[in-house]
Amino acid sequence: MLEQYFLRPTTVDRIRSNWLAPQIEQYVEWMHAQKYAGHNITRRIALLCHFADFARTNGATDLPSASPLVEKFGDHWIAGNRCWNLETRPRLRRDICSIIRQMLRLTLEGRVTRERGRPRFLFQSEAPGFFRYLTEELGLNKLTVARYLRYLNRLGKHKLAQVSGVQRSGNRNREL
Repeated sequence: MLEQYFLRPTTVDRIRSNWLAPQIEQYVEWMHAQKYAGHNITRRIALLCHFADFARTNGATDLPSASPLVEKFGDHWIAGNRCWNLETRPRLRRDICSIIRQMLRLTLEGRVTRERGRPRFLFQSEAPGFFRYLTEELGLNKLTVARYLRYLNRLGKHKLAQVSGVQRSGNRNREL
């Protein structure tokens, strides 16, 4: 699979001589199946090879021992004068670390995305069965309902912050 993205055999040999080569190839096959663009795949391979070298120099011998080094590598990568703009540094660091975490999650757990729990509905006591009504009776799409849930929960957090702020100010007045 690497031969599709690199023309020079020495480049392919250098990647395959890496200690993370089987995991990198598995990740490349997954990206290819997901129809990632070729330039994104080559950029990610180069980053993963740098991470493998960094992990090896920091004592990693297998994937579980390399996992805790992801954040440290992100700091190392940014500190290497690869990003001059102070505003984009955190985003670049996050992107670098997420690429490495994605490859590690694929090889260690066999999946790429994290399992996320469903967010709880903050107004459940005030409006029980509300989402069932939206999907069954109004026929709304589940994605639309999920987005609606996100906005309602933002509203709920905002209202809770207002109420707790009023209670705090009320308590301060009572103490005086």
